[in-house]
Amino acid sequence: MPQEGSDGRCTSSKDTVDRIAAAVNGFYYETEDERRFWALMEAGQEDEARDLWDKLAQLPDPDPDEDERLIDADCINNYAGYAATARYTGRPFLECLEGSSDEEQADAWLLKTCDPIEVLPSVREDMQRRALDLVADPANWRAIEALADALERDEKIDGETANEILAKALA
Repeated sequence: MPQEGSDGRCTSSKDTVDRIAAAVNGFYYETEDERRFWALMEAGQEDEARDLWDKLAQLPDPDPDEDERLIDADCINNYAGYAATARYTGRPFLECLEGSSDEEQADAWLLKTCDPIEVLPSVREDMQRRALDLVADPANWRAIEALADALERDEKIDGETANEILAKALA
């Protein structure tokens, strides 16, 4: 995942990266209570939603090095960029991924949850398939294309601009 002040063409803060990952990859690190909060908000039950939000705000944040949901999401996020590159250029996914530091990082994350180690190849394939599926989703692909078009036009954009482009494309 890019760090703050990334050398890439889209510089962003960690918060922006998280929002981009959620928007483009179609996932968010939600618990059942968080989903319940959003359901209450959509149903217009704002008082009950605020009470639940206050309860959630007191819970500790999940440990990104131990929570399997976060590890899976980080791996999919790593792979999704290469899945998008493969789809955009027509090159094979594994060719785009081969030898990247993101491939090594994804394996390092997966090693934390793969027990026994023999399951690593099948778990890696599953994460890669999920990334390819997310990129192939028409709504996500429109957002990716909008971001790619902006990068092609402007060469470099900040995280706020990326968020605006993605929000508009996903609306």
